[in-house]
Amino acid sequence: MKKAILSLLALPLLFACSSEDSEIAGNAGRVPLQIEFGDITRAALEGSTLPDNAQYGVFAASTTAPYNSLLENGENRRVTYSGGKSTFDQNVYIPEGKTAYVWAYYPYNSLMSRTVLSDGWTIDAQSQTDYLLSNSYQTATESSPTVRLSMRHLMSRIHITVKKAADNTTNYEYKEANLYNAYRYGRFFFTNTSMTLDNKTTITLHGYMTNGDSSLQDGKTIEFDFLVLPTTNTHVMTVELPNGSSVLSTSLPERRYVAGEQYNITLTINHLGELTAGEWTIVPWQTSTKSGLNVWKDDQTGEEEVTPTPTEEHEYVDLGLPSGTLWATCNIGAKVPEEAGNRYAWGETEVKESYSEANYKWMDGYYYTKYNSIETNGVLDNLTELELSDDAAYVNWGKSWQMPTNGNVEELVKHCTKELVYIGDAFGCRITGPNGKSIFLPTDPRSNNSMVGQYWTSSKPTHNYAYVIYFSEKYPLNSSGTSTGRFQGLLVRPVIRGVVITNN
Repeated sequence: MKKAILSLLALPLLFACSSEDSEIAGNAGRVPLQIEFGDITRAALEGSTLPDNAQYGVFAASTTAPYNSLLENGENRRVTYSGGKSTFDQNVYIPEGKTAYVWAYYPYNSLMSRTVLSDGWTIDAQSQTDYLLSNSYQTATESSPTVRLSMRHLMSRIHITVKKAADNTTNYEYKEANLYNAYRYGRFFFTNTSMTLDNKTTITLHGYMTNGDSSLQDGKTIEFDFLVLPTTNTHVMTVELPNGSSVLSTSLPERRYVAGEQYNITLTINHLGELTAGEWTIVPWQTSTKSGLNVWKDDQTGEEEVTPTPTEEHEYVDLGLPSGTLWATCNIGAKVPEEAGNRYAWGETEVKESYSEANYKWMDGYYYTKYNSIETNGVLDNLTELELSDDAAYVNWGKSWQMPTNGNVEELVKHCTKELVYIGDAFGCRITGPNGKSIFLPTDPRSNNSMVGQYWTSSKPTHNYAYVIYFSEKYPLNSSGTSTGRFQGLLVRPVIRGVVITNN
């Protein structure tokens, strides 16, 4: 394991000092780009700053087509963190009257070039380097030269524990392990935050013990860590434990690997000397004790396996749905079911006084800066579901909650009864599940039509629309995907995280 992953939780703002003021004046008033870091996928970091002389890379490109047109000095700029400050190796100046897209990655790699924009970034799993990278482009202008980037991990982690069965009295010692049938090369595309993989190969991923003990005597265990490329499909890898001429081998259960998640598995040597594999568990990414692989704890686990504990502050209802989805009893910002609560634009997590395309977070003029599927309309990322950092339920209520998907809504339509009713002065839709329990969705009295209810889902069919829960006097609850403009301020009714329905 080679590169150490270091904390990026709180990179400070790059304030311009007096020397920079002089430099700006000496460059015809041009304004240099500045960066601060926001959310990091690893939330429970041990330490909040980078060590002295840590370096990360930054790219800055034009917002007008072609999007791979880099700014002056905007190609793979090296930024050094030292003495509590971040310093560009060379200033990146924002074009007069224009907007720039900016992203970053860590640790710095001098071989990164402008081709990563069009051809992708080649990742070699054999290097066992776990890069952090910005979730998406952010924009910078002369009047707002500081961009705030969020970071996430690019690789998945496999943590293997080897033990003896209770009835096995043989002594064993293994200092290394080999992982076969992994994807060796991947190509990551910044423009749509996607990874494509080469064919699986028999190239060996080689790992050394990470718990400081190679002996299985006296009930001890041996642990190994591997960083692997995330996958879109499930596949099977094989583990080998070599010891001289003797080699133990077993196949790992088939599965798909997701970036930023840790997959734990225990291998057992039985009394016959055979190596067998248990089942996968997905857990927070734990800090390794090996100095060469210093990855950090996470506050998220795999959505397909997660079984979150609802927070006590917010009540929920089990409607008896086939998926087991648990719905909150109130909207975000409401104290009782009859209150409308807060309004949010789609993909925003803060309340605003007004909602328009002009003040929408993910628009810059006529162009979309995130969640866009049409190249000529902005940054192309083809994201169709909200990332958790942009989910109003997750951010405002905590990690046990999320906005429902459109699939969650279709499940209500298919399995529940719907009735438009008044509860006191509040008009809305009562939705009753198969077990007889119900939730009440009030309309928003601040809307132009208080007899129509619209609630956001986390799903998006096109670049400028998102699916909603919709009901009116004519339609008790939408039976097909209804969508509306993303910039509008709508209500949010959260669900418990852990059950993700994309189609029903």
